[in-house]
Amino acid sequence: MRTRLVCLTLVAACHPTIPPSTPAVAAAAMAETAPLPASAAAAKRVDLDKLLATQSRGLYACIERETATRPDFGGRLDAEIEIDTRGRVVNVQIATSTFPDDSALPCLLRAWRDLRLSPPHERATGRMRIAWENECSSRTVADTGSMDKEMIRRIIQSHLDEVRFCYEKKLVKNATLQGRVMIQFTIGHAGTVAAAIVQNSTIDDADVGSCIASATHGWRFPQTCGGIVIVSYPFVLRTAGAAP
Repeated sequence: MRTRLVCLTLVAACHPTIPPSTPAVAAAAMAETAPLPASAAAAKRVDLDKLLATQSRGLYACIERETATRPDFGGRLDAEIEIDTRGRVVNVQIATSTFPDDSALPCLLRAWRDLRLSPPHERATGRMRIAWENECSSRTVADTGSMDKEMIRRIIQSHLDEVRFCYEKKLVKNATLQGRVMIQFTIGHAGTVAAAIVQNSTIDDADVGSCIASATHGWRFPQTCGGIVIVSYPFVLRTAGAAP
């Protein structure tokens, strides 16, 4: 199925739609990509994963909103993003999608439109992926919980503002504070964090780790397919320019 260009402006948005006669499951076949506009084709390529790492919270909130009423909702979406010289997202093209329908797209488009990135010297394009895969329907409750590591990383990255807050509020009192905090948290079968602890830390302030561990309880992940998933994730915290 050919996808139509997703357009973003400050006042309106258009997005790909599935023809009424097409079953919803056919959304998984959206693999043929329409050509980018000439302006985007000539733009500089950038690594959007790095640019959007701390600003994708609103994007994943759109998926979480769908899963609140549809626990099995999930898939992967790859999009071509064009950024203007003011750091605004001006064009989005959905390249492929395995989500069952386009119910999350209007929310995603608003989230992309609201992003403000570091302005590039020239127009730039890049590809980003939103993944929320849920394969529980094909597995039994007795199975061991599992989850894609890359998807876990992306969801954690979308919450880095919360981690930064825990660090910066202590940095006000101690400007030399820095180090590495390893947080271990347990994702329950519903995708919520059931428990979180500070596994180890080199930061000379226990409150930083405790704050991060507490923040994880508000993070949402896909279902774990019957079991639990235990994640250990390191956060390296230091000020810009500080020696590693």
